[in-house]
Amino acid sequence: MKSMKHSKQIAAILTITFLLASFAGCTQQTTPAQTTQPGSQPQNTTKVTTVSNEVAKIEYWIAGDPRRTPVYQESVKAFMAENKNIEVTVVEEVGDNTQIQQKLMTMIASKSAPGLIHVDTMYVADMARAGTIIPLNDYAGAQELSKNIFEGAQEPLIVDGKIYGYPIRANSIQLVYNKKMFRDAGLDPLKPPTTYAQLAEYAQKLTKYDSNKNVLVYGFETGMTSDPHWTAHVFSPIFWSYGGSYQNADGSSALNSDAAVKTMQYWKSLMVDNNYSPTERIKLGFVNQQVAMVITGEWDIRMMKNDYPTLEFGYATLPSVTASAKPIIPLGGRACVIPKDVKNTDSAWKLLQWVMNDTEQMKYTSNEVGLTAKKTLLNNAWFDKNLEYKLCLNDMQYVKSKTATNILQMNTFLGNAVQEVMINGKDIQKSLDAASNSYNGVLKK
Repeated sequence: MKSMKHSKQIAAILTITFLLASFAGCTQQTTPAQTTQPGSQPQNTTKVTTVSNEVAKIEYWIAGDPRRTPVYQESVKAFMAENKNIEVTVVEEVGDNTQIQQKLMTMIASKSAPGLIHVDTMYVADMARAGTIIPLNDYAGAQELSKNIFEGAQEPLIVDGKIYGYPIRANSIQLVYNKKMFRDAGLDPLKPPTTYAQLAEYAQKLTKYDSNKNVLVYGFETGMTSDPHWTAHVFSPIFWSYGGSYQNADGSSALNSDAAVKTMQYWKSLMVDNNYSPTERIKLGFVNQQVAMVITGEWDIRMMKNDYPTLEFGYATLPSVTASAKPIIPLGGRACVIPKDVKNTDSAWKLLQWVMNDTEQMKYTSNEVGLTAKKTLLNNAWFDKNLEYKLCLNDMQYVKSKTATNILQMNTFLGNAVQEVMINGKDIQKSLDAASNSYNGVLKK
């Protein structure tokens, strides 16, 4: 998911090609026992090892940025040093999720997609059902790798019993709060709110006004924004806690359910009725102490520690409806998948295994490229020295994928309904009914 610096960027591609000086010698390549055409899906056969002098060329499309890309580059360079018959071209894609996803689908349709790609986790199920990515079950080590990942992080990448990808990086979201503001308001910074009712009480105590009753400091920021995808993301944990689901058992829209109404009412009480929260995210509002509590994730830890060293902040697991109920946290992050109809899928699988091994996953995590989703790494000593990250990884036990059929459109319909209620003062039930009708219109096509 995106950090608090949530600005949209124009999609661009930066290609970085790593070429080794020579590709001498023979190395082992994993291939299906039966002969398959390049780009075909793995067959239900046992994999065997063959020897080849041919250099396999694959393109690796990453969701990168100035912080992440160099780490991925070094990882690929190390991979090629150990696999001299595989040449990898790394392509960095920059832009918002919708733009990137649309471009990927166009490339896959034209059979020009990269061999291995990062995609937003929530899109994998739709891609699998559309037949644009290949199942990985029959590759050696696929099942074992899947078992090492937190169930909630791996579940959305399994469709009809078939594994279609693995989380290269994952994130849960947390309640992040200003400890000094807690103390100033008479709240214990070691006891953050554990229920949504308690969260509202804390927000009231933390909100500060000037002499004209203008808000100086908001007690909480719901995360609502003009971006419908983030709005739907932070709407989800409350919605789920009330028993909500985006689709009914028959596949129809459930955007106008009682759970959705209750979540809207809760948000309205915070943003409209009491003005404890703004109706749009305030850029750098938390670090500039304009907001006392926010919803964000592990991606902001580094920024806050490095750029705001005097800021006293705490990370806490999201609240739930009741103190005894387990929290439900929406899953974010990127998954590695292999498109169909691309060459050298066996080499792409070897690269996928590489980026998911324990050593590389801890390199990505410790360099703050992205949090691993491997539960087997929770006891790694690095996490004992980085407790905010440990809490975020431990929260993976509570994650749930925000998957739904045609999720891009669903996010938009829900986000529009939220805007109608919070900004334009429209009726909650009517706004949700309109969103549900629009979503059903897409689902019936």
